[in-house]
Amino acid sequence: MDIKDYGKCPSQKEMDAYIGYFESNLDSWKRKKIITEDVDYVLNFSSRIFRTLANERALTFSSHQKIIESSLAYFCWPNDLILDTLGPIGFTDDTFLLCFVFLSAFRASAKALSSFNLIFDKCNLIIDNSKSYLGSGIKKQLEAYVQQSLDEQE
Repeated sequence: MDIKDYGKCPSQKEMDAYIGYFESNLDSWKRKKIITEDVDYVLNFSSRIFRTLANERALTFSSHQKIIESSLAYFCWPNDLILDTLGPIGFTDDTFLLCFVFLSAFRASAKALSSFNLIFDKCNLIIDNSKSYLGSGIKKQLEAYVQQSLDEQE
């Protein structure tokens, strides 16, 4: 799997439409009570981490911009490692990737340390518990991709 295959980062309009689609589905899944507690926690954070990275993408002119854009494209691409058409579980890999990219890209940033403490905490919790909803294989693939991409950009 190569996240680079998911294309360029969507426009702001396309990202807004896709996150709106995701949020309307999330509301429906909650009403139907088809989300486990672990997945519910992850999906409730999806919009926030997506919007945070989308905003940071516009402000970031560093080596991390490419990986941020790739992770946003991955979220908006429905046919990724866990297909979004599978329902709630299909967005867990997307959210994990966004969290992992956020932590990797901003961990050393002084701005991030002061501005994003709550986001760091939630991202860490999602990553720490990811084996329960992703399995170790998908988690390792996503982590390896992010690390390889960051290494290439340095």
